[in-house]
Amino acid sequence: MALSRQPGGFRPYGPVLRTTRYRVGATCVVGSGDVLINGATGYVRPSTIKGSTITERGRFVGVAAHFVSSAAGIKDLFVYDHPEQRFIVQASPTVANAGVFLQHVLTWTRSGTVIHCNRTLGMSKHLLGAATTAASMNGAFRVFAVVEGADTTNTTATAYQKVICGWNPRFHYYNGTGASI
Repeated sequence: MALSRQPGGFRPYGPVLRTTRYRVGATCVVGSGDVLINGATGYVRPSTIKGSTITERGRFVGVAAHFVSSAAGIKDLFVYDHPEQRFIVQASPTVANAGVFLQHVLTWTRSGTVIHCNRTLGMSKHLLGAATTAASMNGAFRVFAVVEGADTTNTTATAYQKVICGWNPRFHYYNGTGASI
Protein backbone atom coordinates (compact mmCIF):
# COMPACT_ATOMS: atom_id res chain seq x y z
CA MET A 1 0.00 0.00 0.00
CA ALA A 2 1.36 3.39 -0.97
CA LEU A 3 1.95 5.96 1.72
CA SER A 4 0.32 9.31 1.05
CA ARG A 5 0.88 12.87 2.11
CA GLN A 6 -1.17 13.19 5.28
CA PRO A 7 0.45 15.93 7.29
CA GLY A 8 -0.88 16.44 10.76
CA GLY A 9 2.07 18.29 12.16
CA PHE A 10 4.13 17.11 15.09
CA ARG A 11 2.45 14.88 17.70
CA PRO A 12 3.94 13.87 21.07
CA TYR A 13 5.51 10.43 21.02
CA GLY A 14 5.76 8.63 24.33
CA PRO A 15 4.98 10.49 27.53
CA VAL A 16 4.14 14.18 27.40
CA LEU A 17 6.94 15.74 29.42
CA ARG A 18 5.30 19.13 29.89
CA THR A 19 2.72 21.53 28.53
CA THR A 20 2.86 25.24 29.25
CA ARG A 21 0.37 28.01 28.54
CA TYR A 22 1.58 30.70 26.14
CA ARG A 23 -0.12 33.69 24.52
CA VAL A 24 -0.91 33.97 20.79
CA GLY A 25 -1.22 37.31 19.01
CA ALA A 26 -4.55 38.82 17.95
CA THR A 27 -4.68 37.66 14.32
CA CYS A 28 -2.52 34.54 14.43
CA VAL A 29 -3.81 31.13 13.24
CA VAL A 30 -2.20 28.13 14.94
CA GLY A 31 -2.85 24.55 13.88
CA SER A 32 -2.68 21.62 16.26
CA GLY A 33 0.82 20.23 15.74
CA ASP A 34 2.37 23.48 14.45
CA VAL A 35 5.98 24.13 15.38
CA LEU A 36 6.08 27.45 17.24
CA ILE A 37 8.65 30.17 17.66
CA ASN A 38 8.93 33.11 20.01
CA GLY A 39 7.66 36.01 17.91
CA ALA A 40 9.02 39.55 17.94
CA THR A 41 6.01 40.80 19.93
CA GLY A 42 6.57 38.36 22.80
CA TYR A 43 3.75 36.08 21.68
CA VAL A 44 4.30 32.66 20.11
CA ARG A 45 3.52 32.05 16.45
CA PRO A 46 3.93 29.22 13.93
CA SER A 47 7.27 28.98 12.21
CA THR A 48 7.05 30.06 8.59
CA ILE A 49 10.70 29.54 7.70
CA LYS A 50 10.93 26.67 5.23
CA GLY A 51 14.08 24.66 4.68
CA SER A 52 17.12 26.06 6.42
CA THR A 53 16.00 27.08 9.89
CA ILE A 54 19.31 28.65 10.77
CA THR A 55 17.68 32.09 11.20
CA GLU A 56 15.38 30.72 13.91
CA ARG A 57 18.08 29.08 15.99
CA GLY A 58 17.21 29.50 19.65
CA ARG A 59 13.66 30.70 18.94
CA PHE A 60 11.72 27.42 18.75
CA VAL A 61 9.40 27.19 21.76
CA GLY A 62 7.57 23.91 21.15
CA VAL A 63 4.58 22.38 19.37
CA ALA A 64 0.96 23.55 19.59
CA ALA A 65 -1.28 21.19 21.54
CA HIS A 66 -4.49 22.49 19.93
CA PHE A 67 -5.98 24.75 17.23
CA VAL A 68 -6.36 28.52 17.72
CA SER A 69 -8.42 30.51 15.21
CA SER A 70 -7.62 33.95 13.85
CA ALA A 71 -10.50 35.56 15.76
CA ALA A 72 -9.64 38.95 17.19
CA GLY A 73 -8.09 39.11 20.62
CA ILE A 74 -5.12 37.62 22.44
CA LYS A 75 -5.60 33.91 23.03
CA ASP A 76 -4.14 31.21 25.27
CA LEU A 77 -2.38 28.22 23.73
CA PHE A 78 -0.99 25.14 25.42
CA VAL A 79 2.37 24.06 24.03
CA TYR A 80 4.44 20.87 24.31
CA ASP A 81 7.56 22.83 25.19
CA HIS A 82 9.95 20.47 26.96
CA PRO A 83 13.29 20.46 25.07
CA GLU A 84 13.54 16.66 25.34
CA GLN A 85 10.01 15.91 24.11
CA ARG A 86 9.85 13.37 21.29
CA PHE A 87 7.43 13.74 18.37
CA ILE A 88 6.04 11.61 15.58
CA VAL A 89 5.73 13.41 12.25
CA GLN A 90 5.51 12.66 8.54
CA ALA A 91 8.73 13.11 6.58
CA SER A 92 9.02 14.18 2.97
CA PRO A 93 10.79 12.59 1.18
CA THR A 94 11.71 9.35 2.95
CA VAL A 95 14.40 9.21 5.60
CA ALA A 96 17.07 6.73 4.54
CA ASN A 97 18.81 4.66 7.20
CA ALA A 98 21.77 7.00 6.83
CA GLY A 99 19.49 9.90 7.83
CA VAL A 100 18.68 8.51 11.27
CA PHE A 101 20.44 10.50 14.04
CA LEU A 102 21.12 13.37 11.63
CA GLN A 103 19.61 16.87 11.70
CA HIS A 104 16.59 17.66 9.51
CA VAL A 105 14.71 20.86 8.73
CA LEU A 106 11.09 21.95 8.99
CA THR A 107 8.89 22.14 5.89
CA TRP A 108 5.17 22.06 5.06
CA THR A 109 2.68 21.29 2.31
CA ARG A 110 1.83 24.16 0.01
CA SER A 111 -1.94 23.96 -0.41
CA GLY A 112 -4.30 26.43 1.24
CA THR A 113 -4.23 30.08 2.16
CA VAL A 114 -2.39 29.63 5.44
CA ILE A 115 0.84 27.86 4.57
CA HIS A 116 1.30 26.06 7.88
CA CYS A 117 -2.30 25.20 8.87
CA ASN A 118 -5.48 23.64 7.46
CA ARG A 119 -8.09 26.06 8.83
CA THR A 120 -11.00 23.70 8.17
CA LEU A 121 -9.55 20.86 10.22
CA GLY A 122 -7.42 22.97 12.55
CA MET A 123 -4.45 20.72 11.75
CA SER A 124 -0.87 21.65 11.05
CA LYS A 125 0.67 21.10 7.62
CA HIS A 126 4.18 20.95 9.05
CA LEU A 127 6.35 18.05 7.88
CA LEU A 128 9.93 17.04 8.50
CA GLY A 129 12.03 18.11 5.51
CA ALA A 130 14.05 14.95 5.03
CA ALA A 131 15.57 16.12 1.75
CA THR A 132 17.88 18.37 3.73
CA THR A 133 19.93 16.42 6.23
CA ALA A 134 23.17 17.35 7.87
CA ALA A 135 25.66 15.79 10.19
CA SER A 136 26.21 19.34 11.41
CA MET A 137 23.85 21.05 13.83
CA ASN A 138 22.06 23.14 11.18
CA GLY A 139 18.65 21.43 11.25
CA ALA A 140 16.03 21.99 13.96
CA PHE A 141 15.16 18.31 14.46
CA ARG A 142 17.04 15.05 14.92
CA VAL A 143 15.45 11.81 13.70
CA PHE A 144 15.68 8.90 16.15
CA ALA A 145 13.72 6.19 14.31
CA VAL A 146 11.58 5.43 11.28
CA VAL A 147 8.08 4.25 12.26
CA GLU A 148 6.84 3.15 8.84
CA GLY A 149 9.20 1.82 6.22
CA ALA A 150 9.65 3.62 2.93
CA ASP A 151 6.91 3.23 0.37
CA THR A 152 8.18 0.42 -1.84
CA THR A 153 5.57 1.03 -4.54
CA ASN A 154 6.53 4.66 -4.94
CA THR A 155 10.14 5.31 -5.86
CA THR A 156 9.80 9.06 -6.24
CA ALA A 157 10.92 11.68 -3.75
CA THR A 158 7.35 11.94 -2.47
CA ALA A 159 7.29 8.59 -0.68
CA TYR A 160 6.15 9.56 2.81
CA GLN A 161 6.78 7.88 6.13
CA LYS A 162 6.43 8.63 9.82
CA VAL A 163 9.51 9.26 11.93
CA ILE A 164 10.23 9.83 15.59
CA CYS A 165 12.20 13.00 16.15
CA GLY A 166 13.27 15.45 18.82
CA TRP A 167 14.73 18.94 19.04
CA ASN A 168 18.23 19.82 18.03
CA PRO A 169 19.21 21.48 21.33
CA ARG A 170 20.72 24.49 19.56
CA PHE A 171 17.33 25.43 18.11
CA HIS A 172 15.12 25.12 21.19
CA TYR A 173 14.36 28.26 23.18
CA TYR A 174 15.62 26.81 26.47
CA ASN A 175 18.98 25.74 25.07
CA GLY A 176 19.34 27.97 22.02
CA THR A 177 22.52 29.73 20.99
CA GLY A 178 23.44 32.04 18.20
CA ALA A 179 20.23 34.07 17.91
CA SER A 180 18.73 37.03 19.66
CA ILE A 181 15.28 36.24 21.02
